[in-house]
Amino acid sequence: MDNHFCKSLNWKEQIESYQAFHKTKANCYSHYVGIPLIVFSLYCSLSWFRFFPINIPLSAATLFFISSFVFYSQLHKKLALAIAAWTCPLFLIAEEVALMPFQYSALIVVVALVVGWFFQLLGHKIEGNRPAFLTGLSHLWKGPLFITYEWLSVLGAKF
Repeated sequence: MDNHFCKSLNWKEQIESYQAFHKTKANCYSHYVGIPLIVFSLYCSLSWFRFFPINIPLSAATLFFISSFVFYSQLHKKLALAIAAWTCPLFLIAEEVALMPFQYSALIVVVALVVGWFFQLLGHKIEGNRPAFLTGLSHLWKGPLFITYEWLSVLGAKF
């Protein structure tokens, strides 16, 4: 496992270490679909855990969303805002999905998770390499950073 992620908060190094496993367009495109679906399924499942301090309804997903934003902000403030821009709608939808009857909510989580990982693994199969997270779980945090950076680069953003 790599501990590099914990040692460095250099956003460029984090993206470059993830890019090393994602060199073909097909693999990158598969991640553009897979990563948001996995993030959505994570938010849904964390939204099942609710607690109510000071009369404000909160879920574990709320805490995860906020802590993720703080974490990504330590790497790069503009990228953190961009990540929040696409994950916030996923989070808000997930909060609603979690309020559905459990059998429907659980089905949505399972489908999103399976389809998300299908796209991830398909991309790596096409590229002929293994997923980055198999070399270190820190790569799971790098995925949203990577696709956000890629999307913004395509749109002409300079970093």
